Amino acid sequence: MPSEGRADQSVTAVVRRRIKSGSEPRFESLMQEFMSFALRQPGHLGINVIRLSPGSREYTVLDRFATGVVLWLDRSLPPS
Repeated sequence: MPSEGRADQSVTAVVRRRIKSGSEPRFESLMQEFMSFALRQPGHLGINVIRLSPGSREYTVLDRFATGVVLWLDRSLPPS
């Protein structure tokens, strides 16, 4: 619990993706791999992937970080 007078510094990134028809299984497989990786990173608080309904090609990803600095560092690192 944050101390009094100090706001929660966590940050949530929201990303929406519309997947090419027929590519949904591949996208979901890649998201599982990404989620497994992301959850092991320092400062990462959690990730949710929301599909509006079965058959929908639109996904919303909610990615939570302890601070904006962690989010910024995560996005600025080159792919490994």
